[in-house]
Amino acid sequence: MATLSSGTRVLRASARRLHHSTHDRTITSSQHLRNTLSNTPPSPKKIKVPALLSTPTWDPSTLLPSPSTDIPSELTPSKLRHLLRLSALPPPSSPEAEASLLSTLAQQLHFVRQIQKVDTTGVEPLRAIRDETAAAVEEGMVESRKLRRSLEKEEVRGTYAPRRRRRREEVGKRSAGEEGEWDVLGNAERRVGRYFVVEKEKV
Repeated sequence: MATLSSGTRVLRASARRLHHSTHDRTITSSQHLRNTLSNTPPSPKKIKVPALLSTPTWDPSTLLPSPSTDIPSELTPSKLRHLLRLSALPPPSSPEAEASLLSTLAQQLHFVRQIQKVDTTGVEPLRAIRDETAAAVEEGMVESRKLRRSLEKEEVRGTYAPRRRRRREEVGKRSAGEEGEWDVLGNAERRVGRYFVVEKEKV
């Protein structure tokens, strides 16, 4: 009985220590969760797009040379006329017009070279300007359910290289909501069955 009592006391003491340890871990976890939630940064403020776009932060003219900048020596009148000829544009009508074209071309080249200095490392090249939202991508997807009505109007012919053809009764049929009928051969002077006849020119 003494041995059993001592064993019982040991088990009770172990259970008590386990209970306190679990309770302490629970309190510590709760405190850690509260500290984490209290340290969470606030949600970012909503950006007002119209207000943001109404105030420009950059002017493209900053990439243009000043009016007093000399025209680069590589832009010669002969090269200007060569570019105009390649573009199928008329040559300048006067020396003043030629000087104006050379100045405009120098500004354009200066602007392009400033753009080329931008570091584009890791930026994928632009393939097309289109709506890349999830709704636009889903709308542009071609699925079998969208083509089912069109495929039902076709029949497959052939074994080794099957071809899809529209059923003959569907050819030329117009929807019930459209008004009038279009006679394809209505303006033909001579017809043979479903074909119109063209007279061969006599020499």
